Amino acid sequence: RAAMRLRRLQLPDSSVRNGSTLTVLSYSPHVFPSCCDEVVCIVQMCPQDSSPLPDGTCVCLPICQIPPCLPGTLPKVKVKARGIPGDCCDQVECVAPPREDCPPGMTKAPDGTCICDVNQCPAPLQCPAGYTPMVHSEGTGIIGDCCPDYFCAPNLPQCP
Repeated sequence: RAAMRLRRLQLPDSSVRNGSTLTVLSYSPHVFPSCCDEVVCIVQMCPQDSSPLPDGTCVCLPICQIPPCLPGTLPKVKVKARGIPGDCCDQVECVAPPREDCPPGMTKAPDGTCICDVNQCPAPLQCPAGYTPMVHSEGTGIIGDCCPDYFCAPNLPQCP
């Protein structure tokens, strides 16, 4: 009787792709001609917004990419995400900011926000004869308070 050596095929871990699982379809009795287990590699593909865990389940990535917007537009949530693989991230679109006018002393920045611009401040008050415009308070640089506040003060008598 001739002795037969049986070798069992071992797949290295590197042959199984990340996100895939090696599943045994049928176990071999390890008797010729059925020397090896019948296995199949099941590929678990996760959506682009998620990644696989070692057990093959997909979980949402911690950070979602916000598409770059053209100058003068801002990202705005179009559809809120449900927080499950395939729907982990909000759907975002780039929109033009509302065309609201900025308060006096402000101008619209490319991103649509209002920023202080002293060149946009109203001119000092036109005071009646015998009075001069004086600064009551300087602007603080915050929205709605960019420009100096003026008042009309009586002219001081001139010394000879």
